Amino acid sequence: MLSELISQGTVLFDTDQNPSNPGHELHFLYGPALTGVPAALNAAIAERARGMVARGMMDEVRRLLEAGHDPERPPMDGIGYRHFALAVQARMTAEEALRLMIRDTTRYAKRQMTWFARDPEIRWLDVDGAGGVEGTTETVRKHITQEGLIE
Repeated sequence: MLSELISQGTVLFDTDQNPSNPGHELHFLYGPALTGVPAALNAAIAERARGMVARGMMDEVRRLLEAGHDPERPPMDGIGYRHFALAVQARMTAEEALRLMIRDTTRYAKRQMTWFARDPEIRWLDVDGAGGVEGTTETVRKHITQEGLIE
């Protein structure tokens, strides 16, 4: 599996200077990006958000607010946190906070896809078209072998 190749240190890295932080190197690896059916991505986002709520996001936000964190500043201004801060303050329901968290995360994912679509170094792979996780892993392994990043 690809994760095993990476964990074994067999993936080679190229370095380049970081223009946004002189004196520090950027480390580049093969740059695949996975695509799939948008509905499947949206469903995964919703499932992840519901899982975060089930694991205690509301309690976490409550503790952060009680500790004096300003709901308008990091880390409280992030997606989900700002919504559940309003729910903790009884300015919206938990259900509405969840709905907005899912909506905003979906929008953020779409902006990320648009941003990364402009990067010519990224090789887009359709997970379903490649044969699921195993097929995608094999496709990535073949690409990085051809690029000389692994032997």
